[in-house]
Amino acid sequence: MWADKATGHSPNFWARAMGWYGMALVDALEQYPAGDPGRKELVGILGRYAAAVIKVQDQASGCWWDILDKPGAQGNYLEASASSMFVYTLAKGVRLGYLPESFLGGGEEGV
Repeated sequence: MWADKATGHSPNFWARAMGWYGMALVDALEQYPAGDPGRKELVGILGRYAAAVIKVQDQASGCWWDILDKPGAQGNYLEASASSMFVYTLAKGVRLGYLPESFLGGGEEGV
């Protein structure tokens, strides 16, 4: 069962869901007004997101698993589209100055 019957929540962390979230966050930041106080909070969220994503990156391949919190589990696989989403988020975050250059390494390894 992939979702809790009572809550509807999945017990797993799905790479594509996290990938869409990251891309939306970095894209929204680009459009967010520079002087708005909420912008700093969003940049902080992106930083925490990037740190978490890098922690679960597969070291051997540079890609990410479909279910992020179960690397190597039976039926789990390295997910190309989610990996591309993470690379996009990290690279754009660094390019626009929202993330430190140190995050670019994770993005380059995922290519």
